[in-house]
Amino acid sequence: MISKSDYMLFLRQPAWLWLKKNDPSKLPPVDAATQAMFDAGHAFEPYVELLFSEGVTLGFSDFDEYCSLLLRTQQALESGAQVVFQPRFEWNGFTCISDIVSVVEDKTIDLYGELRAPILECTQ
Repeated sequence: MISKSDYMLFLRQPAWLWLKKNDPSKLPPVDAATQAMFDAGHAFEPYVELLFSEGVTLGFSDFDEYCSLLLRTQQALESGAQVVFQPRFEWNGFTCISDIVSVVEDKTIDLYGELRAPILECTQ
């Protein structure tokens, strides 16, 4: 899988992305400013979840959970969840994993997140 950050790295210099995926030990460590931005994003998540207290958190921590995320998203929405954290959708070869999906009305949702182009496909 290639993330939005990976794609931006590729646009700056394709060799950096190759190193990140194939030999990350040759890359310099993340600088303090970038790490602070990552940390702030992770620290902010609990506050966002407080805004949508009825939300269902899905997410994933490994490849198997990632592969099941599409089905778990479908199940959560079919069971009536109005807000879902870290759901996964697929369309036309693209995977979208959102931070938050909020059902506004029938067949209308507010979607917050990023778009990723999959490199690895899940088989289920």
